[in-house]
This record gives sequence, structure tokens and C-alpha cells, in this order.
Amino acid sequence: MMRMFKKMALLSLACLAPACHAREFQNLDFEGTTFDFELLVDNHPYSIDAAYDIQTMIPGWSLRTETEDGKIWGERTLGQWGNFLLPSLDDSPRTLLGHIDPSLPPGWISTDGYQGEHFLSLENGRGYDFSDPEIYPLPNFLLTSVAFQTGTVPNEAKSVLIQTNSWDLTYEQVEVTPENPWGEIEVAVPGFRLLFNGFDVDAQLVSIADYPDVYNPLPGDSDHTQQNAYWAANIESITGLERELAIQPPAGIHPWTLDFNAISFDNILFSTMPTAGRSVRVPEPSAALMAIAVFSAIASARSSRELLVGSA
Repeated sequence: MMRMFKKMALLSLACLAPACHAREFQNLDFEGTTFDFELLVDNHPYSIDAAYDIQTMIPGWSLRTETEDGKIWGERTLGQWGNFLLPSLDDSPRTLLGHIDPSLPPGWISTDGYQGEHFLSLENGRGYDFSDPEIYPLPNFLLTSVAFQTGTVPNEAKSVLIQTNSWDLTYEQVEVTPENPWGEIEVAVPGFRLLFNGFDVDAQLVSIADYPDVYNPLPGDSDHTQQNAYWAANIESITGLERELAIQPPAGIHPWTLDFNAISFDNILFSTMPTAGRSVRVPEPSAALMAIAVFSAIASARSSRELLVGSA
């Protein structure tokens, strides 16, 4: 009986291990789309079903919206997702797979600074409570747009990088010195959130040239200093582990413009080069996993005692 329990416990532990579900992250540069953007020249996207199909537009990715307290409001892995290509007429969240050719619709978003042909844009929006149709105006709440997928962090990866123009400069108070009589320094702050299993990375503005294993410019490429910036974060704590990778704007509305927060980004890369700073948080083991480990240890210890008694 105990041997059977031990075997079951070990099998359970093995099935919970990342190797059982190992799969690579997909389409991290958004070039995997099979949508023909030329269709948009003579056709309104509302008449093209493929323009709203997630696996046509961004294969490998899924989309969801979350309330400000992090609860999932809507989620879609396959099939149609509203407001994919064009801004809607209302305040619904929207997603855009942009094309860098400004002659191809939609042309209202900045495409400068990205490589390849495509990048992704996410914009927050507003949801409405239709539970009581007699209430007018309808109660509403803010929603955050999230793009996500699950995969295994490469075994040798020490850093994750993302290219984006969604960042800003702020000022930090420091000691006043003759060299710095104002007592302030400029600090770059990300205008996006990159998360693994719900935990934010500690992203820092970097030079892509400092990551030679992933910086492979082709002849004719513009200098990296003329491209959108790269941000990097330490992920050594989750190397080799399966994680949900999620990207989203900050929740809510921009405090200065009062527009919904929005981001655009491209080229998510895993590098073997280290990045300074705090590594992404690893959650405590679940109660179920700890219980299996404890019972496995007990079974192993009892089995060892039985062997000792039998040999005496």
C-alpha cells in the first residue's frame, strides 16, 4: 500500500514539474500574422472577419480584459475579439496589430522605431454594467487590456527584453551638490507592465547592444539608437520554469492627458546576458504541491525503515 502511495506521489510531483508541460513562447515579434493588410486598402475591416480573429492576427497569443482590482472581465483565446484593428466608436478596450507601412491602414498610430512589419498596441477602455436596464446612465468601470500566453522560460535565460516607446522620464530628489544644485536627476520609468504569473518584472532602460546574443542587426538596419528603446529585467529566478507572460498598460486613465492608458511594443527577447536589479518574484509553493512532497518524503522514509527491518 505504502509503495503504491509513494509511486502515486512521485508521479504527481513529476506531472507538476515544468518539463511535463514544456512549450516555447510563440510569435514574440508579432511577425506570425497571416492577415493580408492589403485587404484594408479597399475594404473596411468591419467587413473582414479575419481582421478580428485572434489566431489570424496574433497567433500564439490570447487576450483578456481585467478590472482595476485584477479580476478577469473577458477572455478570448480563439475566435473573434471586438475592436481589433480600429478604434471603436465607444469606450471599449481595443487591440491593434499595427503595420509599419504608413500607407496601409490603420495609419493613426505611430509606427516609427519598430523592426519587421508588425507590432502590437493595447489600449484600456470602459465596461458597463447591464444588470439593471432601468438604471441610466449605466454604471461603468475601467478595464485594462492584457495580451498573454504561457510558455517555458529558456533554460539559459537571465534576462527578458521588450522594445517599446511606452515610457517616460520623471525626476528624483537627490542630495544637492555643486554639480547638481537643483538636487534632481532624471529617471526613466516604464509606461507598461510585463508580468510572469502575475508578478511584475523590475524593468530597466538598457542598450540592446549590451545583449549581443540577441542583437543581430542586418545590413541596412537603422542604428539601434534610432529605434524604439529596449527595457530589460532580471528573470534568473524563473529560468526553466513554465510561466504565463502577460503585457498590459497601467490600469486606468493617464493622469495628464485623461485618455485611456495605452502601450505599443514589439520584439520580446530572452537573453543569456544578466541584468542588474531584483529578479521577478517566485510564488510560494502551493499547499497541494507541499502536501505531495511531504507525503512522498514520509513514504520514502517508511520504505527505508522497512528495508532496514527486513535485512536485520
